[in-house]
Amino acid sequence: MGRFRGRIGVRTLCLCAALVLTGLAGCAEGFAIAPLPEGGVAVTGWSGDASEVTVPPEIDGAKVAAIGARAFAGNADLQRVELPEGLEAVGDGAFADCRSLEEISVPASVVRMGENPFAGCESLKKLALADGGPYLGMINGVLFGDGGTRLICCPRTLPMERYVAPEGTERIDPRAFSGCNRLLSVELPDSVTDIGADAFEGRANLTLIVGRGSFAERYARENGLKYNYTDAAEWLADDQSEEMGS
Repeated sequence: MGRFRGRIGVRTLCLCAALVLTGLAGCAEGFAIAPLPEGGVAVTGWSGDASEVTVPPEIDGAKVAAIGARAFAGNADLQRVELPEGLEAVGDGAFADCRSLEEISVPASVVRMGENPFAGCESLKKLALADGGPYLGMINGVLFGDGGTRLICCPRTLPMERYVAPEGTERIDPRAFSGCNRLLSVELPDSVTDIGADAFEGRANLTLIVGRGSFAERYARENGLKYNYTDAAEWLADDQSEEMGS
């Protein structure tokens, strides 16, 4: 898929990052819920132990508009999740560290997504995005938001050793590449100006390919990561030419 339509700024992530709730929370069908000031409810937790769960479009007659921050985090049983059409937001780390989670279906209606909802999902094989969504998209197997400027999550099972983030990528989410053990190198364009905490957690053997003087180079140096330059081969060829001509 190429670049997709639309871009939602970070300031519109109010439902995701904080999920400001009003009134009294409740619980139905194993889902803990709380009302949202904009209307509808947020799922804030789940008490079930099934391996597959379908979040309903309504609970107790109220539209499910959001999945709250860390609502399903750490669930050891979940393998497959289907989110309902009409869902608008998925909060920070909503499914973080669900280590058995293999597949999740996300509707086109989602227009807000908090920081890497799938961090630590080491078994995740399939992020199924419905067609036509303006906010989310898959680019070379990696989940992007904000019209393709924000790299949210690289599935750990991505079957490649080198990944090149597209030009125009501006932000890398926290833990975005954590545990992607097959990757040996990630090339980041000069357009990247923000990299979240532990974006490359546990990847001591990973090499970042960066532009000279770029934000990504500074990030690599400050965080003790191995890095090389995008023009390293060109510089080496120039040096060799000068040696041969001398």
